[in-house]
Amino acid sequence: FDYSADFVIISLSPIILGLLFCFIGIRWHQLKAYNQHIQKYLSEEQVNSSRADQQTKLLARIVSQIDEAVVIGNKGARIEWVNEGFTNITGFELDEVKGKTTELFFGPLTDRRLIKKIEENLFKGESVVEELVCYRKDGTAYWAMISIKPIHDETGDITSYIAIQSDVTGRKEKEIAIESLYKEVADYKFALDQ
Repeated sequence: FDYSADFVIISLSPIILGLLFCFIGIRWHQLKAYNQHIQKYLSEEQVNSSRADQQTKLLARIVSQIDEAVVIGNKGARIEWVNEGFTNITGFELDEVKGKTTELFFGPLTDRRLIKKIEENLFKGESVVEELVCYRKDGTAYWAMISIKPIHDETGDITSYIAIQSDVTGRKEKEIAIESLYKEVADYKFALDQ
């Protein structure tokens, strides 16, 4: 009976090892299934992320190449980004206007009452579409049609603004010429009637 402890260990070892391997095997299959689930989830996330990246790149390429000026400003109405169309219309590059306000584009012929009205509407969170005189980098005036939309977060707070600006100088000059012509005709008619 001196060897009874060894006998128990020798005879129970295969049973204990068998149970241990069964437990490890079950756990191994569970871990393998869990790993496959994670890999599938990650690959779906990578596909979704890739699609989002492609859409973002496409949108950025489109916005950067359109002829109209696109300006994105922060909540404080400071310029954060402009596109190539902005540079073509105004002559200003992004690094020259980044962090500045739109006051940079106003001059003696800019209607300050209209600017105040625009600011009030934007403060209320309303979109704005107006025509006003702006100034290029070289100091020349031009008529701009400006459409500004506040961007809201999930809670409704304004986080930024996006403005799209078109140079409508040609059309506006024709309108002014026609108005002037109508005024002249009306003045001649009035003079003839007298």
